[in-house]
Amino acid sequence: ESTTGADGACVLTVPQPPFSTFRVWLSAPGYVPLMMDWQAHEFSKSDVFHVTRLTRGTVLNGEVRDADGHPVADAKIKFGGPGIDMTQRENIAFHRRFSTCTTDATGRFQSYQIPSEWTGGGGIAVGVAHPAFAEETFWLSDPKQLATNHLVILTTGVALRGQVVGPRGDPVSGAGLQEDEKMFGLETKTDLDGRFEFPH
Repeated sequence: ESTTGADGACVLTVPQPPFSTFRVWLSAPGYVPLMMDWQAHEFSKSDVFHVTRLTRGTVLNGEVRDADGHPVADAKIKFGGPGIDMTQRENIAFHRRFSTCTTDATGRFQSYQIPSEWTGGGGIAVGVAHPAFAEETFWLSDPKQLATNHLVILTTGVALRGQVVGPRGDPVSGAGLQEDEKMFGLETKTDLDGRFEFPH
């Protein structure tokens, strides 16, 4: 991880080949985040210099409430999309750690990293997660939707419990499970008895 200095510059160390793709995620408050890819053969020289021009982000306003209309504080708002064009060096892309925002005490959230326009037909997915509720996802299919305040209602959902066993019925511990119905799936692992639970 690296942070740009006052001159906007930073130095990244590229690993030694062999590798297929060197990927860099770039995120700054108030700007549209990017993902940049280089192929291994592009590092034939000892130094590679690249200039990135960031675009100012557009604000997305929203509010998260429970089924009774009460505000939900500390809900995590995650973003995905709008799609990758592998022929381009740079693509709009949201890194979960760098672009996630959180609802305040009134359940409101704002993100200043949303592009005002995008191409390729893909939308921007917005995932809303809180430990006490089932995760919800909505899509920004058109930049015109940025002019609207988005209201997200979280429900408790249902609990899903189960057990993973081997061919002879022995419990399998440490097995990974992912609920992948939506853009941002839930993940868990089985315990020593092979049991797992998705509470919401």
